[in-house]
Amino acid sequence: MARVLVVDDEVRIQTAVERQLRRAGHTVDTAGCAEQACRLAMERAYDVVIADYNLGTDDGVSVLQRLRELQPGCLRILMSGQLDMPTIIHAINHGEVTRVLRKPLSGPGLNQAVDDVLSAREAMRKLIHLQEATVSRRQRLHLEECLGNGDIQLAAQPIVAAQTGTPVAYEALLRSRHPVLDGPLPVLVAAERHQMLADVSRAVI
Repeated sequence: MARVLVVDDEVRIQTAVERQLRRAGHTVDTAGCAEQACRLAMERAYDVVIADYNLGTDDGVSVLQRLRELQPGCLRILMSGQLDMPTIIHAINHGEVTRVLRKPLSGPGLNQAVDDVLSAREAMRKLIHLQEATVSRRQRLHLEECLGNGDIQLAAQPIVAAQTGTPVAYEALLRSRHPVLDGPLPVLVAAERHQMLADVSRAVI
C-alpha cells in the first residue's frame, strides 16, 4: 500500500478522500494549503499526492510543481470540478501532473486512479531495470572485445627539460582503438563497473 498526501482546502472533501483511501489500505496525511503540504513533504516521503485544483490563493498545479521539486519520485494527481484545459495540458506536458481526476469523485474511481499510477510507476521501474541490465551486458561485451582484440594501447608522452629540450622521462597514456570504448575513461569506467580492472592492467602490462 502507498503513503498518500491529500491537499484540499475543503474539509468535507478532504475527509471523504482520506476515508476512501484508508479503506483501501493506504496511509493518508492531509493538508489544507500549499504551505502545509510542503512542510509535510519535507518531513516524510510520499508515493502519491492528490491536490485539488482550486486551493484558495494557490492552485493545485503550482502545489504539485513544488512537491515535484521536493520529491521527484512522488506521483501527482490533480482533481477538479472545472478543468482549465490549457493549464492541464501544460501541467501534464511539463511533468507536474501524472493523472487528472474530475470531481465529484467516486470511491472506486479514486482508488483505481491511485492503483493505476502506482502500477505504471512499477512497470516503469521494471523497464528501466531491464534497460540498465541490457546496457550493462553490452558494455561488458564491448570491454571483452576491446581487451581480446588488442585495442588497448599506450602512448608515450615525453617530459622535456625546459633548458635543453631533452626528454628526461616519459608518461604512459592509455589509449583505445575500440569503436565504442574509444578512450581511457570509457574503458576504465566499464572495467570498474564489471570488476575487470585487473584485466585492463594485464593488457597494459
